[in-house]
Formats: sequence, C-alpha cells, structure tokens
Amino acid sequence: MLIKQIRFKNYKTFYGTQTIDLLPTTKPDDETDVPNIVLIGGLNGAGKTTILNAIWYSFFGTNGRTKDEISKSNANIINDLAFTEGSREAHLSLFIQKDKEEWEIEVKFYINNEKKVSMEERFIHIKKDGQNIRKKITFNSLLEFIRYTNTLIPQYAAPFFIFDGEKISNLIKRQDTNQMVSAINTITGADAYKTLIADLTKLGSNLEKEIAKSTKQANVEQAFKDLEKNEIEYNAFNSKLLNLQREISDIENELSATKLKRRTKLQQNNNSRTEVAKKLGSVEINLLTETNNFDDQFTNNAIGILLRNKINNLKSVLQQEKKQNEDELMRTRALNPLYDFINSTIAEEIDPPLTTEQIEQIRSKGEDWYSKQFNIKSTTKLPCLHDVTNSEFSLISNYQSSSIETLKTAQTKINSLKSQINQYELELSNAPDEIDAGVENQLIDQLNKKQLALSTQLPPLKAKVSSLKEIVSRQKSQYTKISAKTTSGSELINELDQINRTLAAIETHVRELTNYKKEMVKIEFENMLRSLLRKQNEFSQIEFDLESAKIGSIIYVGVLKQFTL
Repeated sequence: MLIKQIRFKNYKTFYGTQTIDLLPTTKPDDETDVPNIVLIGGLNGAGKTTILNAIWYSFFGTNGRTKDEISKSNANIINDLAFTEGSREAHLSLFIQKDKEEWEIEVKFYINNEKKVSMEERFIHIKKDGQNIRKKITFNSLLEFIRYTNTLIPQYAAPFFIFDGEKISNLIKRQDTNQMVSAINTITGADAYKTLIADLTKLGSNLEKEIAKSTKQANVEQAFKDLEKNEIEYNAFNSKLLNLQREISDIENELSATKLKRRTKLQQNNNSRTEVAKKLGSVEINLLTETNNFDDQFTNNAIGILLRNKINNLKSVLQQEKKQNEDELMRTRALNPLYDFINSTIAEEIDPPLTTEQIEQIRSKGEDWYSKQFNIKSTTKLPCLHDVTNSEFSLISNYQSSSIETLKTAQTKINSLKSQINQYELELSNAPDEIDAGVENQLIDQLNKKQLALSTQLPPLKAKVSSLKEIVSRQKSQYTKISAKTTSGSELINELDQINRTLAAIETHVRELTNYKKEMVKIEFENMLRSLLRKQNEFSQIEFDLESAKIGSIIYVGVLKQFTL
C-alpha cells in the first residue's frame, strides 16, 4: 500500500481545494538509491500536523484516540474564511494505491451555524488500473468503515506508521506489547501461516478421530441386511399404494363417464313429452294469473284511466280558483282600513247627498290610490265555476288517476304467455317419450360407495410408505458412512503422516521467516527513528527490542516516511 495523494477542501487551515502529492520520488536512471522521504515545511500553524492527523482520520476517524485528541481533531473542521463566505461543508480525500487498484477514502463534514460538525459521511471509491469506472461504497457506521480500512493497515499497527514525531514520547508511553507483537505478525505475514497451521492441525485431529472410529466389516454387513429388509418392505407397500391409487383413478374415470352418460339422457329428457307438458301447464297457470290480474286492474282503474285528462284539468281549475279566492281574500283584508274609512265618511249626512254611482266611484278610486300607496297587488277576476268545500277540494286534489300503461304492460305479458302456450302445444305434438336413466343412477351409487371404501385405505397406507421411505433413506446414509470407514486405515494413516510432515516443514519455515522479517522490522524501525532525529547528541542509542517488542531511546520528530517490507 502506498499513500499517493491527500486533498482538502475548506478543511481546517486549507482554504478552497488544496492537493498534496505523497508518492515516493521516481528514481532516475543514473541514481540507484533515492530515499522515499516526503518533506513538508511551513511556519507554525500552517497545517503540517493537520496533514498527518488527516491521514489518520481518513483511515480511522476518532476511533482509538483520547478525549483530548478527539477534541483537538474536531475543533474548527471548516476553514474560517470559507465559513465566513457561507460554506457549510468541508471535504477530506486520501488517495491510496493498493495492488492494482486506486482507493479514494472520502470524508464529508456538514457544519451547522455554530461552526460544529452536525453530520459526517464516509465513502470509499475503488478504481482498477486501466479503467475509468469507480465503485462507490457507502457506510452506515464508523466501525463498518474501519473493517474496510483494516485491510489496508490494521488500526493497532497504524500508530507505529502514522504518528507525530514531536509527540512520539506519548506513543511510546502508550505502546502495548501485545498489540506491537500482533502488528509485527500482521506486517510480516506470520498470521496467515498461523491460520494455515491451525487448519492443518484441526485436519490432523479429525483424521485421528476417523482412524479411531474405523468400523468392522461385520457391522457393515448387518447394516446392509437391515437396509435390504426395509427396502423390500418399502417396495411392497409402495407397490400396494400405487395399485390402490391406480384403482381409485380408474373408478374416478368410470364415474365421470357414467355421469356424462346420465347427463346426456337427462338433457334429452328435458325435451320429452312429459317435460314439455310440465312447462305447458306452468305457462297456463301463469296466463290465468295474469288474466285475473288484468281484469282486477281494469275493474279498479277503468274510470280513472278513461277520465284521466278531465280529472287532471279539473284539478288544475280548482287550484286556480282556490288561488284566486285566497288572493282576493288577502286583498280585501289589506283594503279593510280603506273600506272602514269610506263607510264611516259616507255615513255622515252630506249635502247634497251622494248618489250610489258617486259612492261606487269613490270606492273604486280609493282602492286604486290605496293599492298604489301600500303596494297591494290587484287580482284577476275570473268566473268561479265550482263551489266546493275544503274536504271536497282535498278529495279531488289527492285522487290518483290510473295510467293506461299498467294495463298495456299486463296485456303484453298475457300475449307473450299465449304465444308460449302455442309454441309448447306444437312441441308437445312432436316430443319423444322420456328416457329412463335408472341404470346410470344405480351404477353411480355403486361406484361412489366403492370409491369411498378405497379412499379410507389410502391415508394409513401413505403414512406407512412415507415412514418406510424415511427409514430406508436414513439407513442408506448410515450404510454409506460406515462403508467408507471399513478400510484398514492405511489411507487415513498416510494422510495423517503427510499432514504432520507438512506441519513440521511450515513451522520451520515460519520460524526462520519470522526471525528474518523481525530483523528487517528492527533495522527499518531503528533506521527510521535515527533518520528522524534532530538532536542526536542527546541520545547514544536508539533500539527496537524484538523480544519485548518495545522501542528504546526516543526523540521528537515531524517527518512522514513510507516503506514496504
């Protein structure tokens, strides 16, 4: 794994988009040894430590950090100038080369108005060399994300590769021997060999158990006899079941054929003389009922039907006359004050006395004037032709005159029934005699009883066959297993011997390889620490002890170095 590049956007001291290349220097043809050192310089507060912390944060977030480190890491995530300009997002991207893939670890920070992180999102974009398409992986939690980054560099090993040299003394104080040993085993590849050794050891243990369980031939023969016996019984019951199912199926086929034959006869009987006579009798009864119904309707409604229009006209005239009388009564009541005034006036002696015509003129002109003054409507005076009481008016108004449509509908039904009678009488003269279906009815009854008797035998027989099938299947499996164990054990012993020899060879290889790798780690650690020193005169020796997995004499450094074992 190589860290290729880190990119910031409005992250801490980095305003806008800033990219820093971290790839090792390409070796010229004329140089054989160019250190893969990336030197980053800047004034205090320029962001040197921010770069180192950003690399760690990209891999592991705040996981594995102290409260003080978390507090400092989360302080002022967004650049002050960008925040002032209104930006509320900060981005951090770390580009890594892993085998033949480029990984971009992307972290997005969403900032609230109090300049604090309200939400953080993490993504990994993976692109294979030579391809433009990138696969994007989204994570629901930091722990889920770290499970991915641990394939790049285990978190417990990361503090020894990503650290602030000026605070390296804190790293040494916190170092855990077990974690350090585990990290070295991971780096050197010893863990993979441990897994292989554990798998081979387990396989050898299983073989030893198999050898101890090797079965005698007598047990195999007895298992075969038991299997053969149950197979014979199973085949017998299964054959009986198949025959019973076949017999039930034959009965069902015969039953269906007989029912079809009976249905054909009954269909023919629907057109027989007897059936036609039944239909004819039914229609004749309906005709008699409808004829009586028509006579009753005509008797009860004949007058209402014949005088329907005149009765309706009479209702209309009576309504108009009643309305006119009511209007006149209302007008008279409204003019009563005028009449009282006129009557009281002309009751006095007038000299010369008024004639009847004059009095009538006064009365008429007074009505016209009074009506205009008080908006009293005049009434149209029509001749009143009917003098009826209120009860007589109510009786006539509520009288329901019958419609001739009722009689027409009844007559249509009568004509239709008469037409049907004529049709059935014609069919009756040509209809055949009824066909007897008694034989089919008797046969259907017999087949139903036989089918019921056989069906009751089916469930217990099915249960017996199913039980025997399960027993035979289980015994076949057992027989196969014990047959495989009837060997003399020589094959298993040979396999066990090969496993033991392989284990011995791997353990020797792992021991020698581990010592070699550890020595390389020791040399690299010591060289790296010496190369980072700025105050060499304060220490006489810097050493990494393989047995205790601890780092000796330490000083304060601030340089990032990438190396591969």
